Amino acid sequence: RMYVLQIPQGIDRTYSRQLWISEVRRFIDFISREAGVEITNEMLRKAADRRNELRRARSELMELQRLSPVPISGQKLYKFLEGLNYNFDLEDAIASTRALTAEIRKAYEEAGNVKKEERRILITGCPIGGVLEKVVGAVERSGGAVVCYENCSGIKAARCFVDTEREDMAEAIADAYLNIGCSVMSPNTRRMENLPELIREFGAEGVIDVTLQTCTTYMIETRAIRKLCEGLNIPYMSLETDYSQRMRGKLTRAYRRSLRRYAENQSKLYGSIIFQHDLCPCYGGGVPEVRYAGKYYTGAESDHRKLRLCLARFSGRPEEDRRFSQRKGPDFRPGIHT
Repeated sequence: RMYVLQIPQGIDRTYSRQLWISEVRRFIDFISREAGVEITNEMLRKAADRRNELRRARSELMELQRLSPVPISGQKLYKFLEGLNYNFDLEDAIASTRALTAEIRKAYEEAGNVKKEERRILITGCPIGGVLEKVVGAVERSGGAVVCYENCSGIKAARCFVDTEREDMAEAIADAYLNIGCSVMSPNTRRMENLPELIREFGAEGVIDVTLQTCTTYMIETRAIRKLCEGLNIPYMSLETDYSQRMRGKLTRAYRRSLRRYAENQSKLYGSIIFQHDLCPCYGGGVPEVRYAGKYYTGAESDHRKLRLCLARFSGRPEEDRRFSQRKGPDFRPGIHT
């Protein structure tokens, strides 16, 4: 059976907290009836305490990425964290996470002071399990290092601790999840507060905002995150994509060129990569949608030549860049707008 919890749309409403607490209580009653077991306050306290232990273990593992150079690749880290979701033995999950943390820390210390050139990237936005290779793989092949996952299932979820000292555990559980900084909340002030803190904590030199198509809430927040990064003088790039594996090569080349130009202080990482279908006529069909200077072009206006010119602008080919900018005017902004 499926159970649906009704969530408040923002934490700034006066009724939001009480609404969410009542939903949590209702869900606890439902589980109790279905399982035929009375769920007591102390049972919830004990369960929350063990979950907090797993959250601490996950946090400690992810916090290793504060080291420079990073001790583990972003892909390996995310794959391990994602695998924990399928380990239903809580004690084993805690033990394996702590064991991996100790193993990585020991290997790092034994390796000594290794210097490695890398651009430290923070990933924010949607869960990326289905696009891990396409997104994080492209960053790492381009000389970047993913130091923090602020997105769903990343560091913000791991730091969502439940206060087990509270008298009413239903309220404690509700309060913990109400303050997680998810994009379903509007305004999502918690996410805007978390990002600057994480950028400083992990020494991030750039932010990539990943949005999966149809995840509208994260799409809406893209503009606010861009402005936040501009205010912090942190290079920012948005990527809107889906679970297909097309365009991996172009994405890798785009990242590589952008990181190189950023390292040479020729340009910032600012830009948008929007693969509306991850398809274009020369890749086997589909109609691409081009976003340029805040406007959308589809169908005949969005032919392969325009797509090629967009990519050329980002990859720094000046002859095509000039033609494109002259055609569309002086308001062109650097980045891939495809």
